[in-house]
Amino acid sequence: MTKYKPLLAGLLASASFSASADFVFQQRIAPITESEPVTASVGSYCQGYGSAFLLTSDGVLMASGENGTGQTGLGTESSRNTFAETLTGVKSVHCSYSATAAIKTDGTVWLTGYNGFGAFGAGNTTDSNTWVQSPITDVKNMGGGFYNFFALKNDGTLWVSGYDIAGMFGIGNIGSTSTWTQSASNVDLISIGATSAAYVSGGNLYMAGENNYGQLGLADTAERSSWTQSLINDVKSVALPVSAALVLKNDGTVWATGHNADGRFGTGDNLNRSTWVQTAGGADSIGSSGYSSFYLSGSELYATGRNTSGELGLDHLTNKNEWTLVNSDTSRIFSGFIGDFNFIRSTSGQLKSTGDNQYGQLGLGDTTSRQAFTDVNY
Repeated sequence: MTKYKPLLAGLLASASFSASADFVFQQRIAPITESEPVTASVGSYCQGYGSAFLLTSDGVLMASGENGTGQTGLGTESSRNTFAETLTGVKSVHCSYSATAAIKTDGTVWLTGYNGFGAFGAGNTTDSNTWVQSPITDVKNMGGGFYNFFALKNDGTLWVSGYDIAGMFGIGNIGSTSTWTQSASNVDLISIGATSAAYVSGGNLYMAGENNYGQLGLADTAERSSWTQSLINDVKSVALPVSAALVLKNDGTVWATGHNADGRFGTGDNLNRSTWVQTAGGADSIGSSGYSSFYLSGSELYATGRNTSGELGLDHLTNKNEWTLVNSDTSRIFSGFIGDFNFIRSTSGQLKSTGDNQYGQLGLGDTTSRQAFTDVNY
């Protein structure tokens, strides 16, 4: 496969990678064929560029949308507009821009899609449109950016593989690696964006990577290629939309820094920040995708930012720069670092999607974009 979305063409031209490794896993899993609709509830989700993945509560992984690099693992490079089963026995799913990783219940890690910079961590740069096992083990969480993956092990160590854009691996150099390389230790949780990354340790936030809009929250715009403690603490969770960062503190307040394109901070303006600013309170969880932001308070879903594809679910296409109530019937936000579309789960368990649908990623059986959250029957 040679097709991938060249959003970072300038960076790609100067990148290098290491192709050395002691061994390479060759085991693969054949794609699952069409089957009866799955009725189990959605317990996990991730999205890449134009693709969406649902993980049901019984471990069935389903995919819809863009598949130009085989990122759905269905054995083709053809996009689809309804969800299809692609892997079973899955514990969690994690997307990069054009590849997908799955942690199975047996602790093994499997990947599919674009591997041009060695994001699979298997010592090669061979793409795959079916699931390939990676050599890393004992992984409890993962995250992906542009052409890379981060893996958090159960012992709190953080490992990286693929394209080290802007030094986001935090290992003091800019380049690439096709084998898993340790990046940090004593890590509690991670959040990976397009060109920057974050981890939390003991409530403190550490960040690395691109900082051209102040998205690292360090009161400057200097890039960091080593993990640097950001100027915020008591952190519960982190979301990294494009060129920005959102933090949910343990007290329920929401904070933001970086590029405030289209008002996605909800501060009533479009001004960029290089230091953390509080934008909301009373939040239970946060989410973001592309240039839009969300938070959930009880069952009330609030949104702000870009809405040119209907990604805020407000039944119009007008951007918002203040937090706006979308509905009062949401139990969970499903979103990702890229893409002008979003999924939520209602309090009754119904999956809903909205926004850009040019590849069929909303799973609605067509390629028509939506301006309001629409029921997904998978």
